[in-house]
Parts: sequence; structure tokens; C-alpha cells
Amino acid sequence: MISTTRFKSFIRKVSPREKNELALCQSCSRISSITPELTGSLESHTLHLNAAALLTHSDFCGLCRLVKYQIGGAMTRTDLNHLPSTIALRQHQTPGKMWLHAYGLNLGELQWFAHPNSVAAALDKPPAYPKVTTRELSLLRSCAEDCLLGDRKCSSLRPSNIDAPSIPPLLPHRVIDIGDASSEHRLRLHDSAIDERAFYTTLSHRWGNVVMFKTTQKNIKDFHTYLNFNALPISFKDAVTVTKALGIRYLWIDAICIIQDDRSDWIKQAPLMGKIYKNAYCTIAAHSAQDSLDGFLESESAPNPVKVAPCQSTEGPGTLCIGIPRSFKETIDCSYINQRGWVLQELTLSQRIAHFSSGYIYWDCPHTNSPLSIGNTTEQSIQASRARKAPGTGANFSESWLDLVTNYSKCQLTYGKDKLVAISGIAAEWQSRLGEGPGGRYHSGVFECTLPQSLLWFSGGGLLKRVKRRAPSWSWASVDGHLQFMNTRRARAVATFKVERTVGKNGALTNSSRCLLTGHASITKGSITAERVHYGAEDYSAENFLRAGGAMITGFHLDIPGYSRRAQASIDDGSGNWKTTTVYCARVCTMQLEWEESVFQRDFLLILKPLHPASTRFKRIGVGSIFTPHWPHPAHWSAAQDFVIV
Repeated sequence: MISTTRFKSFIRKVSPREKNELALCQSCSRISSITPELTGSLESHTLHLNAAALLTHSDFCGLCRLVKYQIGGAMTRTDLNHLPSTIALRQHQTPGKMWLHAYGLNLGELQWFAHPNSVAAALDKPPAYPKVTTRELSLLRSCAEDCLLGDRKCSSLRPSNIDAPSIPPLLPHRVIDIGDASSEHRLRLHDSAIDERAFYTTLSHRWGNVVMFKTTQKNIKDFHTYLNFNALPISFKDAVTVTKALGIRYLWIDAICIIQDDRSDWIKQAPLMGKIYKNAYCTIAAHSAQDSLDGFLESESAPNPVKVAPCQSTEGPGTLCIGIPRSFKETIDCSYINQRGWVLQELTLSQRIAHFSSGYIYWDCPHTNSPLSIGNTTEQSIQASRARKAPGTGANFSESWLDLVTNYSKCQLTYGKDKLVAISGIAAEWQSRLGEGPGGRYHSGVFECTLPQSLLWFSGGGLLKRVKRRAPSWSWASVDGHLQFMNTRRARAVATFKVERTVGKNGALTNSSRCLLTGHASITKGSITAERVHYGAEDYSAENFLRAGGAMITGFHLDIPGYSRRAQASIDDGSGNWKTTTVYCARVCTMQLEWEESVFQRDFLLILKPLHPASTRFKRIGVGSIFTPHWPHPAHWSAAQDFVIV
């Protein structure tokens, strides 16, 4: 290990030209004056005097952007953002790491890395962007073979009472035939025969704005004869390389294996994508590729780490970087594909996943408690893949589904019409685990066994956008935007609901947006005023209203005659441009709370608007909450009645 004294001699001054190349602001560029361990008499290094300066410089300074990412949540907290505070680096108990310190708290960690043009061993720092070599791919193959064919017995493809090798799955309709390991890159598109079985890999990737290579009706005939490896985008080339290294002959990539300008082919293949990923030998997750033109075996495009200080060692010049400590959690949180809607389904259903991120590989399969780092080791992750969360049973099933929908609502889709299609594979898989029992019916993104809790969604930040004719108004799939659900974990349902699927003239199910929800609940009139309130917080703990991790947002004041004024409403069109202030409130769930030695009752409401006066058919326009003392008399609600939400 290199000594601190010796390392100080390696740090040299940064020239103006190098500062521009390093893309640091003037304040952050002074970091070259400190040692990586922050040892000796130096207790702190100030990056910025306040959060405002950090935010201003984050537009062009890579280190500021990194710091902003790590402590951004603290800067938005109402109890902290009014306090003046310096943004500083503090000494860490682990050599090579630093604490990010602000508001009197250690808010996150950073770590020193060595850029690839440095001699990492001489600097005693892990490489910033390690390359995936044949060694790491060989280790990955061993891990995959042990998972499927070895002693682990973790594969769903292998019957538990047979010790023979796993039976290969049915091939998807089209796959890319990459040949055997000894052949050159001679690729072609292969149409699978009925009942043809073989192992295959799948690629989970981010398309980007433009897909430069895809199968169309014009080129599909040529692709059956020859697929030019050299013409493939880098991500596709990398997927071929990994597949061949795993000893697998076939590869499935959506852009190539589905005809992209043939709607009929898309309609046939889209519902099968969940099974395609579930049955794959391994899913290759290209986390560090911005799009198909960016590779994931060797990539410096990720914003972490950031070059900060040129240095000189006895072996030659180098560059130090600062980044977020590497772990599986960091890989997922900073991933380019993490925000893609289809990826949630792909990684949820895949049995075995090889996560690739800037030279790091993580193996995730049914027998791993947490993803394993392969080759270039990283910190032991304490977080298992969130995408592999099991659905559970009973109340746990509802919680798992609502958590999944919350994560899904944060993702982006190129085509909004895919909102329900891109999660249909997960729904089908989870529905199969529910069996034929009551509550297993699914429609428009909602399982009946999750009612009424799955109806109580609202904005998780920002405005929601209602999309016509995609789903009924009561479904979360009827809007675009980040969602969260009311915290009804300890609440008792006081309303019943049932999904009614309407049938067309020929007996076929009609469009999802025509699906009806019949309900039986107490309904009362109320009015919404323009007065803004802190939705979910009031004078009481937000935990009583919001789910864990939920964001406190601003809502409207809800007034129900004869009830406490501590009531709120979140309108789906939160802009406040709605015209009707008179609404109908359906009581869905209730719970008792103790606060300052008093007992209160909290009721969770659906905010409805009748289709026309005196109609028992309503359209959902939001959700609400009312908070009333339980003593000396509990809140009184009228008798339940039947109604329909369209």
C-alpha cells in the first residue's frame, strides 16, 4: 500500500487547460490540494459555502452534479432548506472514502478511484471504469452453469425430483442465431420451429431516442440469410459477445426479433415477452449503456466517477476520480435502463440476470440473497434486487403489487399506449400464483384482491396527466406521472368493489377504458375550496397518511358538512383548473389513531363526480382524507349504497 506521505508528492497543480478538460467549477477544482484519505490535521474540505452555489454550478460541474445526487433529498426537506450550511468533505473511517457533510449531518459517501490511464496498483485505488475481460466472462459462465446445472437446484426449469440437466425451454418465435463458440461472427435471424427447444439469452437495454438497427418488413428476408455483426450497435455487439462467452447459441433482442413496422407482429409478440424473459437462460442487463449505440462491456459514459485531479506516480502520470462507492444499489439507482418502463417487467420475471455496469458484473438468481459481484469486486450489497421481489400472499400480495406499481409509475415509456402491455407479463405471472380463488381477477392494472387499497392512488410529485381511452378513471393506468398510494396498512376496508368487464356485440371484451367498477359504500356530498393544504401532513405525522417513503404534497381543502374541517383532497388534475367544486365522497377505508393521549378516526375517501345530475354512475377525480376526533362520538356516515365508477 502506498503511504500518505508518498501520495502527497503525487498530487500536482492543475493547469487552466486541464481544469477545462476536467470540467470542474473553480471551487471543486481546489480538491487537488488534499490527499485522498483526508488524513493528518485536515478535518474538512469545503466544496461550496451553501446549497445555492452547489445547485448553480451543477449545470456544468461533474462533481457538483455527483454531490447534488447524493444529498439532493436533504436540500428539498422543509426543515433543512432554510438553514445556511456549507457543503464539505469529511474524514471517513474507511481509507479512500469521504463523507459528504451538510446541515450538521453526514449525508452520503464518496470514494476515490483511479482512472484507467493510471496505474491502479501503484495508486492503491480501484479502477474507475474497469473493462470486462474474458476472465470476468469466464467467471460469469461458471456461475451461470452452476446455477442451472450444478448443485444449487435453483432453476425453475429443472424438475425438483430429477437430477438430469435442465430441459431447454421453447424458443421464442424469432431468435438471433450467433453460431457456436468456435465460429466467427456469422449471425442470422432464425425462425423457430414448433416445439423447438434450446437455451437462449435476452437483452434488457435502453432504446434511446432512435434505434439505428431494427428488423422491418423490408429487411427481414435479408436478416434470415445474414446479419452483419459489424453493422450492429455496440450494445448489440456486446450482447453477442456475452452470449457466446456463456456458451449459448441463441440471443433474443426485441428490436431485431420483433418486426418493428408490423403492428400485427407486435400484437402477437408483446403478450409473450414476459415468458420470453422468464424462460431465458440469462438476461443481460445493460445498465451503463445510454442507448444501443453505447456499449456496456467498456464504457466511460456514466456520470460516476468524475475526473478531479491529475497525479504522478513512480510508474507514470495518472488521474484520480471521485465517485459513489460501488455496490449493486448504486448500479440500479444510477442505471440508464432503470427508468425504462419495459425493463421492470424484464428484470422482474427473469430467473437469472447478469447486470453490467461500467465494467462491473453482478449475478442475480433465485439462490442469491443479494446480487454477487463477479470479477472486479465491489462492496457487499445489503440490498437484493428490487426487481426480483416475490409477490407474497394475502395482505403481502397487495403491498407487493402497490409497491411495484409505484416503482413502475416512475418509469418512462416511448409509447404511452404500452402502459398496461409493458406490465402484463408480471400480472399474468402473479395471477398464476393466486390460482383460481376469489380475488384473482385482473383488469386495467388492478387485482380484485387488492381492492379497495389499489384505488387510493394520487400524485407522488408533479401533475398527473389523464390519458383518454386507455383505462377507466378508477385505474392508476388512466394517468401518466409518478404515483403513490395512501398508507392503509393498518386500515379496515368499509366498502366493497367488484370489476365488471363489459362485453361487445360479438361476445368479445371491449376496450379497457369501458371496464366498470361496481361499489357499495357510504357516499356524501362535499365541496373543494381553492385553499391549499399540506396533503398528508397537517399538524400530525405524515406516516399516518402516506406510505413509507411517500412524498408530502400540496392538496386542496375538502369541506364535508357536519364533519371536522381537518380534511384534504388530492385532485387528479392537480392544476386547480377544474370547474365543479361540489363533489361526492365515497368512504373506502378507516382507521383509529392515537395522538397526544387522544383517539382520532381517519377515513380514506374516493372523490367522485357524477356523469350527470342524480346519476349513480361516477367518474373518479381524486382521493381524500378526513380526520375526526373519535371521542366522545365517532364520525357518523350514512348507510352504504350501490354505485358505479366508469
